[in-house]
Amino acid sequence: MTDSDEDALKVDQGPSRDIPKPWVIPAPKGILQHIFGTSHVFQSICDVKPKVTGLTVPLKVREYYSRGQQCLEQADWETAVLLFSRALHLDPQLGQCLFEQCAFLDALNVFSHAAELQPEKPCFRYRCMACLLALKQHQACLTLITNELKQDTTNADVYIFRARLYNFLQKPHLCYRDLHSALLLNPKHPQARMLLQKMVAQAQQARQDAGILAVQGKLQHALQRINRAIENNPLDPSLFLFRGTMYRRLQEFDGAVEDFLKVLDMVTEDQEDMVRQAQRQLLLTYNDFAVHCYRQGAYQEGVLLLNKALRDEQQEKGLYINRGGAQRPGHWGGGVRGSLAISKAPTGHLRPLGGRRKGERKEAREEEM
Repeated sequence: MTDSDEDALKVDQGPSRDIPKPWVIPAPKGILQHIFGTSHVFQSICDVKPKVTGLTVPLKVREYYSRGQQCLEQADWETAVLLFSRALHLDPQLGQCLFEQCAFLDALNVFSHAAELQPEKPCFRYRCMACLLALKQHQACLTLITNELKQDTTNADVYIFRARLYNFLQKPHLCYRDLHSALLLNPKHPQARMLLQKMVAQAQQARQDAGILAVQGKLQHALQRINRAIENNPLDPSLFLFRGTMYRRLQEFDGAVEDFLKVLDMVTEDQEDMVRQAQRQLLLTYNDFAVHCYRQGAYQEGVLLLNKALRDEQQEKGLYINRGGAQRPGHWGGGVRGSLAISKAPTGHLRPLGGRRKGERKEAREEEM
């Protein structure tokens, strides 16, 4: 290595000195004002401001959203879709934030636009349902859920959602229908089981109310309450047995017979006591219907009803007496008319009430009820 090379290395290894920046004379404010006049656009261009990073995206999202709303008002659909798409791209959780802040109407608008832009994602439609429910627009929410179920019938959660809404709107029969559909899709769904327990409890409460009203003699009100109980729990045969009894006491015999036959179809082998009760009430209904036919002059219909009762209970003497009197309508006396009314004996058989005093007959009828 030559001496010139060594001198060059020494120069390179020496400490480098800072090169001073050129000094610029600041422009007086008066000159800037003279140049820009009344415009304030560029007056603060030289001012160094701290960059706000945390709020940039949310502000931009709101800007896109506001501009999109303006485009909707101006019927500029394509630009509105573009702006809303940008807003969703920057902050897809905007609607959820608005929902959590209880700004349900704004959240509904955001989710509605999102559902239109991305129809393949049902989550936005579900959030629209939640917003409508929070806004207490129950019918609009119900319509949206029904439309959703027309497109997809395999989602148990949606059925439960609508079932809860039906229960809130006091439509228990529709609630039970949706609950049944949800359990068919998922028999172990926890929310479905909770709702089912709630409906059973509602049915029991309505049944108790009906019993109190029946004791008070308010049979029509009792019938309304037992109907509500059946709507909440249509698989309980005891509810139909109670309603059939109400129908019989109200002399609505067709409904009574239908309910008692339904009980016999629903009961299982281990419900022998309920079978006996239903058969007993069915027999009483035929007898009461025969009495009603006699009072209306329809003797042949009365005989047919008593024949039907005799096929079910051939050992009841009172029914034979009734039939004999009905076949000889000219010989119906006071005692025979009384024998048409039959009640429950201590042994469980029927006995005619003819020949009893008025007070005793009334007591027997009350015991029968």
